[in-house]
Amino acid sequence: MTTVSVAVDVTPNNSEEQETVWFSVMAFGKVAEVLANHEKGELVALTGRLTQSRWKDKITGEDRTGFTLVADSLVSARTVRPGRKQKQEVTKAEPLNDLFPF
Repeated sequence: MTTVSVAVDVTPNNSEEQETVWFSVMAFGKVAEVLANHEKGELVALTGRLTQSRWKDKITGEDRTGFTLVADSLVSARTVRPGRKQKQEVTKAEPLNDLFPF
């Protein structure tokens, strides 16, 4: 089992400001293995069952609500765009004068 937090950028209707909403994601089996290997900031698309939890904050006594996605599938940006652009070594070609003696 793997549990992570995922940020989703949301733009409310008729607004220019963007808001970030956080969800907990719980995954099991192969989906959990793949999700656990991702790093912060990598793009993923998740599907599953959304559950809602309600509780009272122990410190303030306020009613709180949270959402957890129980993921059953994951599509990674790694799958869609395999490999990251890695630093490439630049190899310069040898001058042709040295290769041909005439």
